Amino acid sequence: MATAATTGTPPNPDVVEAVSKHARAAFHWRELSWDAAPLAHPHSSAPTVPTVLSAIAQQAVELFTGPAPVCLHACHAPGCVLFFIKDRHRRE
Repeated sequence: MATAATTGTPPNPDVVEAVSKHARAAFHWRELSWDAAPLAHPHSSAPTVPTVLSAIAQQAVELFTGPAPVCLHACHAPGCVLFFIKDRHRRE
């Protein structure tokens, strides 16, 4: 999906469905605690693996639909398959 987001090509529909499936898999919430500073603690009523997959999938949804896709870039090093968020002018 990162390649699709950086090149403007459509992603594999099966990958999009897999991310969406995991994003909706676990019911979870964040609770607030306050010691020296406010902290958010994630909780879920689902088993651990679906909860973690759901959190990762939801972050992917936010990455590909929020303002970050404009900053998402492929590494230009020969043979590199990594992507990065360009948040500094000199980052390549």
